[in-house]
Amino acid sequence: EYSNDIYFTRSTFFGSTSLNTPLALISDSVLNVLPDINSLFSEKGGVIACVAGGYLYILSPVIGINIQHKKNLGDFSLIGGPVVHSSGKILMSGLNANDKSVIQIRNLQGELEKEIAFTDVVFTSMAETQDAGFVAAGITPDALSGKDICLQKFNSEFEADTSVHQVY
Repeated sequence: EYSNDIYFTRSTFFGSTSLNTPLALISDSVLNVLPDINSLFSEKGGVIACVAGGYLYILSPVIGINIQHKKNLGDFSLIGGPVVHSSGKILMSGLNANDKSVIQIRNLQGELEKEIAFTDVVFTSMAETQDAGFVAAGITPDALSGKDICLQKFNSEFEADTSVHQVY
C-alpha cells in the first residue's frame, strides 16, 4: 500500500477484497513477525493465527492488528497449518519433541488441548470441511521414493474417521 504501510488483506477466490486492515496500531513484537516471509497465517471469524520464529501468535484485527496471545511452541516443528477452525480451535501438523508426526489442536489462547500422533504419515496440509470436521493430506515415508500420498478425514470431535482414509 502507499506510504509503506503494511495491510492484512483477505480476498475472495475471484480477487475482490472483503477485509483490508492496516497494521498501524501494532506492537513491536508483531511488527517483527508480520513481514517475515516464513510466517504462516490463517484467518477465520476475526481471529488470525500466525506461526513464526517458534511461536504461535493469536492476533485480532479489531483496531490494527494486536497480539491477543503468544505461545512458545517449544520443540514442535510446524509442517502444515495453522488452520483456524470454526469451533474456535487452531489446528497444526508437524513433528513433536520426539520427532513423532502429530496434529495439534490448540485453543484460542494457544494452549495445547489435544495431540493426535501418527506413525505412517506426515500431514502437510489441512482444511475445514462443511460438516465441522477437517481433512488432512500428507505423505507416507514411502513417498520419498515416489509412492504414497495419504488423505484422512476427521470428524467434528477431531477424531480420525477410519472409513475415510485413502492412500494413493
